[in-house]
Amino acid sequence: MSLSATFRRILGLLKPHTARMVVALCAMVVTAATEPAVAGMMKLLLDKGFSETRSFSLWMVPVFVVGIFVIRGLSTFTTTYLMSSVSGLLMSTLRQQMFSRLLDVPLSYYRDNSTGKVISGWSPSPWARLSPLSFASPPSGSSV
Repeated sequence: MSLSATFRRILGLLKPHTARMVVALCAMVVTAATEPAVAGMMKLLLDKGFSETRSFSLWMVPVFVVGIFVIRGLSTFTTTYLMSSVSGLLMSTLRQQMFSRLLDVPLSYYRDNSTGKVISGWSPSPWARLSPLSFASPPSGSSV
């Protein structure tokens, strides 16, 4: 199976999870937008915060900093959670398809190959299929 055919197949399997990926992408945009907000706030604080005529109250600065980091934390959590769930669901689908394929293999395949060879040939394949994708990496210590 060529690389482009593999990606087309995986994209087809990702279609049911489009909404999750769109929400995760929006959360990524929110996370990215908080980065310049902190720098802009620091610039404003350094430029106008120490002058005698301020256009804002100093008590607003810590509220703004905490607010930005709360927003950033929630958006980062949302991104990580949704992309991990899509990855896990995709892995589950691939494993179900592989198991179905194992049930359709002729009996001569099992007679000619040892059990260890059959298991080792099929077990890591979902991760091998997904390894070119940057969002999918096997979770450490997980059986999913």
